[in-house]
Amino acid sequence: MSNTQGGCGMRSLIGAADWGNSPLGRRAEWPSALRAGVDLMLDSIGPTWLAWGPELTFLYNDAYRPLLGDKHPAALGSALAEVWAEIWPDVGPMVASALRGDPVIAHDLPLRVERGDGPEDAFFTFSYAPLRDDGGAVLGLFCHVLETTAGVLAARRRDSAESVMRATNTSLGRQVAERTASLRLYRDIIESSADPICAFDTELRLTAFNQAHSNEFRRIFGITVHVGDVLPEQLPEDQARIMRSTMSRALAGESFSMVAEFGDPALAKPFWEVSLAPLRDEAGRVVGGFHFARDISERIGQEAQLAATQEALRQAQKMEAVGQLTGGVAHDFNNLLTVVLGSLELLRRRMPPDPVLLRFVSSAEEAAQRGAQVNAQLLAFSRRQPLRAVTVDVGEVIHGISELMKQTVNGAAEFEISLPDKALPIHVDRNQLEMALLNLVVNARDASREGGRIRVEVRDGGGSAQDAWISVVDEGEGMPPEVVERIFEPFFTTKEAGVGTGLGLSMVYGFVRQSGGEIDVESVPGQGTRVRLRLPSGRPGAAMAQEERRLPVRTADGERILVVEDDPAVRAIALGALGQLGYPVHEAANGDQALRMLQDGLAVDLLFTDVSMPGSLDGVSLAQQASALCPGLRILVTSGRLPEGLDLDAVGTVGGAFLPKPYQPIDLALAIQSIFDGVS
Repeated sequence: MSNTQGGCGMRSLIGAADWGNSPLGRRAEWPSALRAGVDLMLDSIGPTWLAWGPELTFLYNDAYRPLLGDKHPAALGSALAEVWAEIWPDVGPMVASALRGDPVIAHDLPLRVERGDGPEDAFFTFSYAPLRDDGGAVLGLFCHVLETTAGVLAARRRDSAESVMRATNTSLGRQVAERTASLRLYRDIIESSADPICAFDTELRLTAFNQAHSNEFRRIFGITVHVGDVLPEQLPEDQARIMRSTMSRALAGESFSMVAEFGDPALAKPFWEVSLAPLRDEAGRVVGGFHFARDISERIGQEAQLAATQEALRQAQKMEAVGQLTGGVAHDFNNLLTVVLGSLELLRRRMPPDPVLLRFVSSAEEAAQRGAQVNAQLLAFSRRQPLRAVTVDVGEVIHGISELMKQTVNGAAEFEISLPDKALPIHVDRNQLEMALLNLVVNARDASREGGRIRVEVRDGGGSAQDAWISVVDEGEGMPPEVVERIFEPFFTTKEAGVGTGLGLSMVYGFVRQSGGEIDVESVPGQGTRVRLRLPSGRPGAAMAQEERRLPVRTADGERILVVEDDPAVRAIALGALGQLGYPVHEAANGDQALRMLQDGLAVDLLFTDVSMPGSLDGVSLAQQASALCPGLRILVTSGRLPEGLDLDAVGTVGGAFLPKPYQPIDLALAIQSIFDGVS
């Protein structure tokens, strides 16, 4: 892999890099677990990296770049052990533990690193989480890291100050008879601390404090404190109760630490780690206490970000695993539905005109079509739905189904559409986009309350990208965070039993992600929900797609067809349907057999092939090799589920067309007829 210089973000650097000669291989062939990890890493706010494969190839996000120093950009794509060779004896065993499947968390780990200005001592808090492939094997690790050098050094200074204070307190108890003298010495010592420190008497009155205490009190409360002020009385009542309780514990002789928020929310309300201890006279009697505070808001935020990143990784891996499962089941089910629907259509053609028998066949066809619809939603969630992406104007698509959306709302709320003044081309599957929008409008309708509104809004992304943002907004019941986290999971629904399948939003999620877009949800209970879709802009210079024409079915005109399908029952349906129309048909059980037949001189006019087949050739590879071997050969490809990394655009490069499963004999006949007639 060649390094890329310049100021580009890591998403651009990773996307532009040539990974073909790296241990990771071509990016289109990366396993789903690696792609999910890379997406999560690039979306993370904090410094994050991952390493994958036997070489532990190293990838990282923008926030991590400053931690590398001049190791960037050479570190991108290098082996992890080479990037951090100077600390490998320290972190190598922890990496090995994560690769065995055991997560590792380290807090303030001291490491001697080299980042451009010679060796330096630094401290890091990080976690190593194992990354697993689709089979559950650990093939890499994911790390969220925070450099805590500044915090550790500040803590050491604090500990030193505390040590001095403890020593001073002991000395005062032994040697100093007058309390006023001890307090003067105490003030001299604590004034040098950068963290707030104060002393108080048994009446909770301030007897001494350093400049940092005064500055911080003014920053978070907007007031100036004075010696003699009763400290809790300077605070809001809820915080005053906490302060009285903690000061009373110190006056009772207890030394302890606690974490709490103090401050005026209108100014600042940081998290503080507060240490309190009693102050004693020379006889050992408690005459007051001292209070040491440290602003730990940054640390709290970093720990929250670390926990959120780990939870997001677990959620992404769960969604990917569910997608793999549903996609595999849907693929097999599509083959079954092709056989069922094809057999019913062929049966209808041969059966006598008996109304009772026709009613049974029609009921079976309707049930199979409903199964196909559910199956399509599962495939959409798993991002294996064959998409026929074209360039369309998003405004024209929404305008075209506006009446249908309005009828769907059916007066449950006011319905509004806001479209841009100019055309906004996007590259998507038009039918899937329409279905996704209708699903979102149905959900908005079900959540709406009387007198509310549902709005469909479209705007461009601004800048040079011009991606389209489509929002569906309702003023309905809204959802709590725990529901928002699960709404894209297949079969999850908040509706009562028997109402809906729980697959609508799963389909929308899969369609948007497979199209190269993004989806996010904002919801507030009692106020409503906004669902936003970002969809990629249309390809430069592409013409807007036109509606397809439906032609009448005709019989064959001598055209010869080679059918390649590994499922015998599906192959029999295709052979039977084409045979009834008079096409001379040849058959093969896989791509290798079909290619040998063509190499041996079999002359055909059209190759009709499944995509996923056993052997060394899938359907797309067979189509490409067959086109090179037989110039002018027409191609029709079919599939019920796209394999990982397959791009149907490759079929278009050899002039091929695509027919999704499950199909009926009439669908196959019309697709082949359109190819021979040159109709697009």
